[in-house]
Amino acid sequence: YEALSYTWGDASSPLSIRLDKQDFKVTANLHAALTVLRLPTEPRILWIDAICINQHDNAEKAFQVPLMGMIYSRAATVNIWLGPEEAGGGPNSIFDILDKTKLAGVDGKRLQLRTRGRKRVTIETWKPRLAELKAFSSRPYWTRIWIIQEATLA
Repeated sequence: YEALSYTWGDASSPLSIRLDKQDFKVTANLHAALTVLRLPTEPRILWIDAICINQHDNAEKAFQVPLMGMIYSRAATVNIWLGPEEAGGGPNSIFDILDKTKLAGVDGKRLQLRTRGRKRVTIETWKPRLAELKAFSSRPYWTRIWIIQEATLA
Protein backbone atom coordinates (compact mmCIF):
# COMPACT_ATOMS: atom_id res chain seq x y z
CA TYR A 1 0.00 0.00 0.00
CA GLU A 2 0.89 3.66 -0.35
CA ALA A 3 0.14 6.31 2.27
CA LEU A 4 -0.88 9.90 1.70
CA SER A 5 0.48 12.85 3.67
CA TYR A 6 -1.69 15.94 3.10
CA THR A 7 -3.82 18.56 4.82
CA TRP A 8 -7.54 18.02 5.03
CA GLY A 9 -8.36 21.58 4.04
CA ASP A 10 -11.76 23.21 4.33
CA ALA A 11 -14.40 20.65 5.29
CA SER A 12 -17.38 22.97 4.76
CA SER A 13 -17.98 21.95 1.12
CA PRO A 14 -17.20 18.24 0.80
CA LEU A 15 -17.10 16.42 -2.54
CA SER A 16 -18.12 12.83 -3.24
CA ILE A 17 -15.95 9.93 -4.32
CA ARG A 18 -17.02 6.33 -4.94
CA LEU A 19 -15.75 3.99 -2.27
CA ASP A 20 -16.87 0.36 -2.22
CA LYS A 21 -19.68 1.28 -4.65
CA GLN A 22 -21.00 3.96 -2.28
CA ASP A 23 -20.67 7.72 -2.11
CA PHE A 24 -18.14 8.94 0.44
CA LYS A 25 -17.61 12.62 1.30
CA VAL A 26 -14.07 14.06 1.30
CA THR A 27 -12.62 17.55 1.44
CA ALA A 28 -11.86 19.38 -1.80
CA ASN A 29 -8.12 19.08 -1.09
CA LEU A 30 -8.31 15.31 -0.67
CA HIS A 31 -10.49 15.08 -3.79
CA ALA A 32 -7.82 17.00 -5.75
CA ALA A 33 -5.11 14.69 -4.44
CA LEU A 34 -7.07 11.58 -5.37
CA THR A 35 -7.73 12.96 -8.84
CA VAL A 36 -4.00 13.46 -9.43
CA LEU A 37 -2.95 10.18 -7.81
CA ARG A 38 -5.48 8.05 -9.64
CA LEU A 39 -3.88 5.71 -12.15
CA PRO A 40 -5.71 5.57 -15.49
CA THR A 41 -5.68 1.81 -16.04
CA GLU A 42 -4.77 0.03 -12.82
CA PRO A 43 -5.91 -0.05 -9.21
CA ARG A 44 -3.94 1.69 -6.50
CA ILE A 45 -4.10 0.92 -2.77
CA LEU A 46 -3.84 4.10 -0.69
CA TRP A 47 -3.95 4.52 3.07
CA ILE A 48 -5.60 7.87 3.83
CA ASP A 49 -6.47 8.79 7.39
CA ALA A 50 -9.74 10.55 6.56
CA ILE A 51 -10.95 7.40 4.80
CA CYS A 52 -9.30 4.57 6.74
CA ILE A 53 -10.11 5.92 10.21
CA ASN A 54 -13.76 6.48 11.13
CA GLN A 55 -13.61 10.17 11.99
CA HIS A 56 -16.96 9.99 13.84
CA ASP A 57 -15.76 7.31 16.27
CA ASN A 58 -13.53 8.70 19.03
CA ALA A 59 -12.64 5.24 20.33
CA GLU A 60 -11.44 4.16 16.87
CA LYS A 61 -9.44 7.39 16.44
CA ALA A 62 -7.82 6.89 19.87
CA PHE A 63 -6.82 3.37 18.82
CA GLN A 64 -5.66 4.22 15.27
CA VAL A 65 -3.69 7.44 15.79
CA PRO A 66 -0.87 5.73 17.76
CA LEU A 67 -0.53 3.25 14.87
CA MET A 68 0.10 5.96 12.27
CA GLY A 69 3.87 5.84 12.72
CA MET A 70 3.85 2.14 11.87
CA ILE A 71 1.45 2.74 8.97
CA TYR A 72 3.72 5.35 7.38
CA SER A 73 6.93 3.40 8.00
CA ARG A 74 5.52 0.23 6.42
CA ALA A 75 4.04 1.95 3.37
CA ALA A 76 5.79 1.14 0.10
CA THR A 77 5.54 4.84 -0.76
CA VAL A 78 4.39 7.93 1.08
CA ASN A 79 2.87 10.44 -1.34
CA ILE A 80 3.11 14.03 -0.15
CA TRP A 81 0.30 16.23 -1.44
CA LEU A 82 1.11 19.91 -1.04
CA GLY A 83 -2.14 21.02 -2.64
CA PRO A 84 -3.18 21.88 -6.16
CA GLU A 85 -0.68 23.79 -8.26
CA GLU A 86 -1.34 27.49 -8.07
CA ALA A 87 -1.71 29.81 -11.06
CA GLY A 88 1.57 31.32 -12.19
CA GLY A 89 3.71 28.58 -10.72
CA GLY A 90 3.62 26.02 -8.01
CA PRO A 91 5.62 23.22 -6.50
CA ASN A 92 6.85 21.93 -9.84
CA SER A 93 8.37 25.24 -10.89
CA ILE A 94 10.13 25.59 -7.52
CA PHE A 95 11.63 22.12 -7.83
CA ASP A 96 12.56 22.83 -11.46
CA ILE A 97 14.42 25.97 -10.39
CA LEU A 98 16.24 24.17 -7.60
CA ASP A 99 17.10 21.29 -9.91
CA LYS A 100 18.51 23.59 -12.59
CA THR A 101 20.66 25.70 -10.27
CA LYS A 102 23.53 25.07 -7.94
CA LEU A 103 25.99 26.96 -5.82
CA ALA A 104 29.01 27.40 -8.07
CA GLY A 105 31.62 28.29 -5.48
CA VAL A 106 32.92 31.36 -3.79
CA ASP A 107 33.55 34.64 -5.61
CA GLY A 108 35.43 36.63 -2.99
CA LYS A 109 33.03 36.30 -0.08
CA ARG A 110 29.88 35.80 -2.19
CA LEU A 111 28.43 32.49 -3.21
CA GLN A 112 27.42 32.39 -6.86
CA LEU A 113 24.27 30.71 -8.00
CA ARG A 114 24.62 29.19 -11.46
CA THR A 115 22.47 27.12 -13.75
CA ARG A 116 23.57 23.58 -14.56
CA GLY A 117 24.81 25.05 -17.86
CA ARG A 118 27.13 27.32 -15.82
CA LYS A 119 25.17 30.50 -16.64
CA ARG A 120 25.20 32.92 -13.72
CA VAL A 121 21.83 33.48 -12.05
CA THR A 122 21.35 37.16 -11.18
CA ILE A 123 19.01 38.68 -8.64
CA GLU A 124 16.88 39.92 -11.54
CA THR A 125 16.55 36.34 -12.74
CA TRP A 126 15.91 34.97 -9.27
CA LYS A 127 13.58 37.69 -7.86
CA PRO A 128 10.37 36.44 -9.55
CA ARG A 129 11.09 32.95 -8.23
CA LEU A 130 11.39 34.19 -4.64
CA ALA A 131 7.67 35.01 -4.66
CA GLU A 132 6.99 31.44 -5.82
CA LEU A 133 9.24 30.08 -3.08
CA LYS A 134 7.42 32.19 -0.50
CA ALA A 135 4.03 30.95 -1.73
CA PHE A 136 5.33 27.37 -1.71
CA SER A 137 6.61 27.61 1.87
CA SER A 138 3.37 29.31 3.00
CA ARG A 139 1.14 26.40 1.97
CA PRO A 140 -1.00 24.97 4.79
CA TYR A 141 0.82 21.62 4.49
CA TRP A 142 3.91 23.02 6.21
CA THR A 143 1.92 24.04 9.30
CA ARG A 144 1.04 20.44 10.20
CA ILE A 145 3.08 18.93 13.02
CA TRP A 146 2.42 15.41 11.68
CA ILE A 147 4.44 16.04 8.49
CA ILE A 148 7.67 15.53 10.42
CA GLN A 149 6.59 12.03 11.44
CA GLU A 150 5.07 11.18 8.06
CA ALA A 151 8.06 12.36 6.03
CA THR A 152 10.76 10.84 8.24
CA LEU A 153 9.00 7.48 8.37
CA ALA A 154 8.48 7.40 4.62
